[in-house]
Amino acid sequence: MEEVPTLEEYLESLKRRDAKLEAERDAKRRKQEEAAKALKDEEEEAEASKTAMSAADAASCAATPVATAFSPDREPFVKVKEPPGEVPEPCFDVMANISGKRIGIARWLLDGSKQTTWIIGREAGKVDFADSHESCSRQHAKVQLWQGQILLTDLGSIHGTNVDGRKLVKNVPLRLTKGANIRFGASENLCIFRMPRFHTKAMIEAGRAAAPKAAPGGGGADHFRFR
Repeated sequence: MEEVPTLEEYLESLKRRDAKLEAERDAKRRKQEEAAKALKDEEEEAEASKTAMSAADAASCAATPVATAFSPDREPFVKVKEPPGEVPEPCFDVMANISGKRIGIARWLLDGSKQTTWIIGREAGKVDFADSHESCSRQHAKVQLWQGQILLTDLGSIHGTNVDGRKLVKNVPLRLTKGANIRFGASENLCIFRMPRFHTKAMIEAGRAAAPKAAPGGGGADHFRFR
């Protein structure tokens, strides 16, 4: 004969069942909250990346390089394509002219997690990236990470800085675009500006922290010549 539980035992079994159901509901609720939080974090990160990219494209801080006439002994500018493969950070791939072919000899990484300004010039040991060609000034040009974009400024060098065959206005920042060909002075080395497929964390943070403020160089928006 089946034993019939007492009232106390029956009530205790109901408590255990209710406690189990409540624990299951709590676990399900926590799982849903975690999933919602993860989705929100992904959306915020995507929005931050989108904002940084929009700032880079729409901040209107790209100075138009000045066109220069070619000397009779110089061939017209022909843009060199980027080398194959991805890059982990914004960088310059330095290409030497060896037997008429462009060969990569160095990569200048622009790691924004370590610093946001880099100096290029002839004075090795006192600049971040050195080009030893005699036409390069000791401190020839400056590269900056500003509001999620990479700017290049010629620091008043004697022989100038050329981007895609055009000479930069001295002391006026230029927003670099992916694949830009850069030559400092009359150096035979060609620097190709490269970007990773996605914005790095440092670039996203720089774009996120950006607010309407004066552009590098102290002149504000009016300091730039616009496209």
